[in-house]
Amino acid sequence: MLMKEDWLLRQIDVLIQFIVRMLSKDKENQKLTTDHCTEQADRLQEELELLLDEGKLSEAENHLFNCLDGKDEASLAAAVDFYQRLNQMSDQQLGEGDFSREEVMEGLLDTLNRYGIALNELGLS
Repeated sequence: MLMKEDWLLRQIDVLIQFIVRMLSKDKENQKLTTDHCTEQADRLQEELELLLDEGKLSEAENHLFNCLDGKDEASLAAAVDFYQRLNQMSDQQLGEGDFSREEVMEGLLDTLNRYGIALNELGLS
């Protein structure tokens, strides 16, 4: 079981790095940047960070999906950051928040689908 969790953790990390490279406007630093950070995305990021700090992982993900419109790149950047933060948590931390590594991957893929980013060619969806 531990090997499966480690493998999934690495797969999520690789997927996040791929997304950042694919969407990055700052190719040299390979950071996800947006030309027009929106006030809504800034507020979303702050709210997600607060919920994560409180250990309310499922509530944070639900809030994220309620706020995503599938168009705002700044909100997509906040979503990718959210899943990166979740993936950096230990399995114990995820479990305490009633979350799993599989849910991290599923949520990330669902977010990408909402933005019209299909990864089925890579066998990931």
